[in-house]
Amino acid sequence: MKALVFAAGLGTRLGPITRDMPKALVPVGGQAMLGRVMQKLCFAGFRDIVVTACYKSWMVEDWLRENTPSGATVVLSLEPGPDPFETGGGIKFARPLLGDEPFLVHNVDILSDADLAAFAEAAVDSLASDPVRGSAAHPSQPGGWAPPSNDAEGGTPLGGEAAHSATDNWPLAALLVTDPRPEDYRFFLFDPADMRLRGWTNTRTGEIRGCVQGAEGAPANAPAASELRQMSFCGIHVVSPAVFPLMESWPERFSITDFYIKEAERHPIYGIAAPNLKIIDIGTPETLAEAELLLKQAGG
Repeated sequence: MKALVFAAGLGTRLGPITRDMPKALVPVGGQAMLGRVMQKLCFAGFRDIVVTACYKSWMVEDWLRENTPSGATVVLSLEPGPDPFETGGGIKFARPLLGDEPFLVHNVDILSDADLAAFAEAAVDSLASDPVRGSAAHPSQPGGWAPPSNDAEGGTPLGGEAAHSATDNWPLAALLVTDPRPEDYRFFLFDPADMRLRGWTNTRTGEIRGCVQGAEGAPANAPAASELRQMSFCGIHVVSPAVFPLMESWPERFSITDFYIKEAERHPIYGIAAPNLKIIDIGTPETLAEAELLLKQAGG
């Protein structure tokens, strides 16, 4: 399985720290964020890695030239800028480099003790089954990973209602999530029965989006937010290439969160819970200092 690392961000929340370097190269415990993520990916068996870059991309390129882990193949997805394409746009732009199989996505500013190999295996299992047909597609099936055709001859309709129904309910992604963290206020909402994504909420503002009561455009029979399981997204997910046809109508720059919320009503997107996960989003000077302290205490 390939891995995609988001390293194109501006890192504005880190203030002056990222004035002269991209966020991906900010040192954490003496090692660049990007280096720590790539080391973790390689340890978990991910050797084919795509790295997005935009802000001060030449620095990322130079760093990779000197620091790519032994045995790993790294390809840079250079977003032309001046601003990054964000998480959704970054995936869309990197499509030619990602192939026709599910791939793992990892934010560069996430430090965790997640077992990436175990998560990827569980994620692939959740993506492989077509809940409508009860069939499964496997990454090794001829022609790559793709939803089965609804045509008896094996063809795939290019338009109209038949084409619409052919890919409905095909799983798009599996997200690594954990129980709400005290510092979080934006959460995905999952059906507790099957951990299918139903919506999103901002507990500070009360905003609700998706197929949830109180959200704009939600159907009358949508569940209430109180009936759903509130989970923190960890910035690590496995994505099916089935997302790419859907992304064609999206703009150049967009958030993968917005994409998931919009598509979750029609296409299954699952959460995979990681109990007791230790995780830090190194997005601010405060959390950077917290990460430095934890790494020092752990001797790494």
